[in-house]
Amino acid sequence: MNMQACRKVLLSSVLCLSVLPSTAFSQETIAELRSKAEKGDAAAQLSLGYKYVKGIGVPKDDKQAAAWFRKTAEQGVAEAQFNLGLMYDIGQGVPKDYKQAVAWYRKAAEQGYARAQYN
Repeated sequence: MNMQACRKVLLSSVLCLSVLPSTAFSQETIAELRSKAEKGDAAAQLSLGYKYVKGIGVPKDDKQAAAWFRKTAEQGVAEAQFNLGLMYDIGQGVPKDYKQAVAWYRKAAEQGYARAQYN
């Protein structure tokens, strides 16, 4: 398996860790989550990003996922910084950009986020 394929598997695996089966999310729950996210709630933004990556309760949309991860990452959340780094690393939802990937990995790594330190 080449490095890009490994990273896609890793991104998929990492992004699966924080989501529940789609049956757990009603449209009302998604609307509440979106409302919180739009008000700047970092946890809601991160959760919404995961849902867009996997298409849970919302249509699968990597660009929307990256946008929500960015909002969270800019608030200093290491997990979101790492996820955004992964997305730039493999070009998922954003153009492939290794400099951006490294920059976001570094921000997460400096906070002690082990996966970012590894990458």
